[in-house]
Amino acid sequence: LALASALQKSGRAKEAKDILTAATDATGDAAAQRLFMLGELARSTDDEDGFLKTLDQLRQTAPTSGWLEQGLLSSANRSLLKKDYDRAIDAFRELQQRFPNGNKASYAHWKAAWLSQRQGRADEAKKGFEDQISQYPASAEVPAALYWRARTAEEDGEASKARAYYQKLSDRFRNYYYADLARTRLKALKNSEVAHYAILDRVPPLPRAPK
Repeated sequence: LALASALQKSGRAKEAKDILTAATDATGDAAAQRLFMLGELARSTDDEDGFLKTLDQLRQTAPTSGWLEQGLLSSANRSLLKKDYDRAIDAFRELQQRFPNGNKASYAHWKAAWLSQRQGRADEAKKGFEDQISQYPASAEVPAALYWRARTAEEDGEASKARAYYQKLSDRFRNYYYADLARTRLKALKNSEVAHYAILDRVPPLPRAPK
């Protein structure tokens, strides 16, 4: 497998594939790695059927493997490049649901929510933004989730909810890009009341460190 990887990185894809195809005695994690590498070779040559076939085999034989996690991320990114956003949503969502505590979980969750917004799947997007805040409150994607949930609330005529989200964003992430946008939006909501939404309490406060 190490030799096949080196050959692939050296641009000798055919030799790498020959080695991987012959390594049918691989077991356990090595077997999962072999399938992932075969999938990446198929992806690099735009062999969609071959790529999807190996991904399916990974699902069946190594459903909790980190190699499947990488394969799903690769699938999602591949769909993004092809502008097949609905398929990308499915791949990002599957990645987050199968590996909710993985290194890419919060990122994958956010991508599914944001792409749903782009695709006009409003209800899915709103739920996704709220789940981002609830499930991954300390993630790097929370400022964006707060902003876009506020925007969708504003578009739905829910001025009070929009103000609460904008205010939380402005107070907690004061020097962030989205906080600046939030303050601009707040100026248009002068007469709206500020209600309390428990989900916003999930966002951890700033650390109480010395100035």
